Amino acid sequence: MQNNLMIKMSIFIGFFALLIFFATTSTESSAETQVDHNQEDIMFAIHGGSGTVSDDLQDDYREVMEEALEAGKNTIEDGGTSVEAVEDAILLLEDSPLLNAGRGSVFNTDAAHELDASIMSGEDLEAGAVAGVENIKNPISLAHEIMEESEHVMLGGDGADLFGIEQGLETVTQDYFFTERRWEQLLDAKEEDEADTENHGTVGAVALDENDNLAAGTSTGGLTNKAVGRIGDSPIIGAGTYADNDGVAVSATGTGEVFIRGTAARDISALVEFGEQSVYGAAETVVEDNMPSLGATGAVIALDHNGNLASPFSSSGLSYGYVTNDGEVMVEFATDEEDEPISAADINEAVERFDEEGEFASEEAVQALTTHLTAVSHYEELEEADNVVEHMEGFNDLLDHQQENEVISEEAFETLQSHAEDLMAVWE
Repeated sequence: MQNNLMIKMSIFIGFFALLIFFATTSTESSAETQVDHNQEDIMFAIHGGSGTVSDDLQDDYREVMEEALEAGKNTIEDGGTSVEAVEDAILLLEDSPLLNAGRGSVFNTDAAHELDASIMSGEDLEAGAVAGVENIKNPISLAHEIMEESEHVMLGGDGADLFGIEQGLETVTQDYFFTERRWEQLLDAKEEDEADTENHGTVGAVALDENDNLAAGTSTGGLTNKAVGRIGDSPIIGAGTYADNDGVAVSATGTGEVFIRGTAARDISALVEFGEQSVYGAAETVVEDNMPSLGATGAVIALDHNGNLASPFSSSGLSYGYVTNDGEVMVEFATDEEDEPISAADINEAVERFDEEGEFASEEAVQALTTHLTAVSHYEELEEADNVVEHMEGFNDLLDHQQENEVISEEAFETLQSHAEDLMAVWE
C-alpha cells in the first residue's frame, strides 16, 4: 500500500513538474521590436516618405503599402521588368488619399496641386521625369511614357500634361486631388507663413527583377504651401531617383533642395560602384553624414544587385516596406526614438491582447503562456540571462505544441514566436 502511494505521488509530482515546465515556457509580446534597417535577399521595396506616421493612421498606411508591395511582387514573379514593378506599385500609392503623391498630394501656396515624379532603369540608364503636373492622374505613368515614348528625360508643366494626354493617360480636374487633411495642413502652414518642411510624404520604390536589372521611381506632391512652380528632388535624376546595375537603385525623400545640391541618390550609387562600399555604408554616409552637413534631413531606400536593402534616415522616421525573395511582405514604421528592449511584460500584454481578440481556443493555453512569462519576468529582474533564454526556448516549444493542437491562431503564433526570438536576442 505504501509503495503504491509512493508511486502515485511520484507520478503526480512528475506530472506537476511537466506542467510547470510548459507553463514556464510560454511568452509573447505586443511591444514594438527593434527594426534592423539593413535587409538581405530583397526583390522589391517601397517607402511612404520620411517622418513619422501617427498611430491612428498606421493601420491604413500598412494596408495600402502592403497592397503596393504585393503589386510589385506579382509583377516581378510574373516575369515583368523592374521598371514595370516600380510603376505598378507607385500607381497604387498615388491612388491613395493618404500619401503625398497623386490623389493625396499637398497644396501649394495658391491652393493648387503641382505633382512631380521620375523613374529610371538601371539596365540602360534610361529615365523619365515630370514636374509641375496638374491634370494627369498618375504622374509615375507619365514619367514612364516620357522615358519610353520620347527623346526627352523631363517635361514640365503644361507641356507634360499635354504629352500625357497625347499618350492617352487618364486626366483629372484639380478637385480630384483635394483631401480635407491636406487642406487643414495648408491652413496651418499659412498661419505659420512658411512651407511645411517637416512632414515628407513622398513615395518611392526600388526593384530587382529576374534578369538582375535594377529600377527606381519616386512620386510626390512636394511641400505644403510651397511656392508655385517649386520643384524638389523627386523628379531630378541623380537627386531623388537613380538606378544603375553597376551601382544601386535609390529613391529618396526629404529636404529636396539639399538633396538636389548634394546629388544624394547618385552619390550613393557612385560610392558603391567606384568607392567599393556596401549599399549599407554608402546609404548611411550620404543620409546620415553628407546631407545633414548641408542642412538636410531625410531618408532613402537603396537596393543593390545582390538584393541588399538599406533604409537609413536622418529625419524623425521612415515608413517603408519590402518583399523578400521568399515572397514575405513586411511593412515598418521606423522612428528615431530608441525603443526599450522587449521584455516578458511586453509579451504578456500581447498574449492578453490576442486573448481578447479570440486568437486562443482555450483559457488553459493563455494561462500556460502567462504563467511562463511571470517566471521569465522574475529571471529578468535577477538579470539571469541563461535562465531567461532557457525559458524562452521552452516558450517556443510550447508555442509549437499549441500550434500543432490548433489552440492558437496563425497570427498569434507567428507574432509571439517572433517576439520570443527578439527577447532571447536581448539576453544572449
